[in-house]
Amino acid sequence: MDSGITVIGYGLATAPADLLRITMGIGTDAADVATAVDTVGGLTKAVIAALHDAGVGADDIQTSAVSVYPNYGHEPMQVQGYRASHQLVVTSRELEGFGRLLNAAVDAAGNDIALDHLAFDVEDKSALQVQARQAAFEDARARADHLAGLAGRDIGALDGVEETGSHGPIVPRAAGEGVSLAFGTPAEIAVEPGEESVTVGLTVRWSWA
Repeated sequence: MDSGITVIGYGLATAPADLLRITMGIGTDAADVATAVDTVGGLTKAVIAALHDAGVGADDIQTSAVSVYPNYGHEPMQVQGYRASHQLVVTSRELEGFGRLLNAAVDAAGNDIALDHLAFDVEDKSALQVQARQAAFEDARARADHLAGLAGRDIGALDGVEETGSHGPIVPRAAGEGVSLAFGTPAEIAVEPGEESVTVGLTVRWSWA
């Protein structure tokens, strides 16, 4: 039975980024597992210490992945050695400090450091989510009014609202991420914080008047 109208509205809210997140990998190869694990552990401790000295707090450095796996040669199942790696996520509120932090990590780990990912974020997104929901509802109402007009009907009481989608900032990536920094200087990689966004989708249903 035709008892109402249901539409999906979308809302977007933006704000200047206030966080910088750097994901860096520390990896090394060795002839045996124990040496690979021990070496990468020492390098990781050195990188963490260097980042602390650069002003990054303990709560702003997190291990996101640890891996150990064999390196195979050209012959099937011929193990030539092992690779161990740690991945760290470093959070900084100093948006201009990218090159300085990467330089500190490179000084500590040399050729065994790599930049895996760079992202800007907004630390407290609650206000953005509120703004995005309001915009999504207004968008839904405008769509409903338009469709009702096309159908020659009037919108009645609100029957229901469901949040169908919400996600955080869409983050840009720096040029050259995911590659070794051994052949370049981190300061050469230019980044611009810009604005980050939150989007919300609402499914809203009204009955006919």
